[in-house]
Amino acid sequence: MAKTAVILLILGLGGVTGLTGCASGQRGAGARSRCNRLAACRSACAAGNTDGCFRLASLLDRNPSRASIEAELPLLTRACDGGHARTCVALADLVCEPGASGAPPADCDVRERELSQRACDAGDGIGCLALATRGPEGDESAHSLLMDRATSLLGAGCKADDPYACAYLSLLSRKDPQGPAILAHARALLERGCRNDDAMACLTLSILVPEAESGPLRQRTCRLAPELGPCAQLQQQQ
Repeated sequence: MAKTAVILLILGLGGVTGLTGCASGQRGAGARSRCNRLAACRSACAAGNTDGCFRLASLLDRNPSRASIEAELPLLTRACDGGHARTCVALADLVCEPGASGAPPADCDVRERELSQRACDAGDGIGCLALATRGPEGDESAHSLLMDRATSLLGAGCKADDPYACAYLSLLSRKDPQGPAILAHARALLERGCRNDDAMACLTLSILVPEAESGPLRQRTCRLAPELGPCAQLQQQQ
């Protein structure tokens, strides 16, 4: 199933997904625990660092390989099952990546919605937003309720200084009178993370800023996390 523009923001936005103020199950996710490379995130996740699990899933999502995804699924599933809502969100974006045949796994869309539902039920606004984009078509009432819940939870997360909640909320609030203030707050949080060598913060910020500012941010992202999918192409252009 193709990802929507909103889901691509952080998961990357997916992502992009450093993560602060996560709704549940957050353990050992301070600034010093953040990882930008697959090997480091795998080690952190295996040691029980749920922020490392979220980052591992997000790195895989941006540079997917079915074999590498399958290898990490037990770790990521354990974190999601343990209550780390945003790992469930990131995991949902992996389950429909195509296999060697070029086709996604059977019934993966059901798994996508189940993981997004789990994250939303745990109070993660990005999970609710993902669920709204993946829900059955034609049920406008259910979609509206999910969007209201997503907006409410993202607002609470943004007030708690979760940079990614702010980033998503700023996209949803572009026509709102508070939109510019929300965007400014999101930028301030992401700029702080990027200065502290958080590749996901740099990448997310590059999506929110004007095009003239995004190039240096993408370059910094790739210096910090060269395994990201877009980085190989960027390095070839330099």
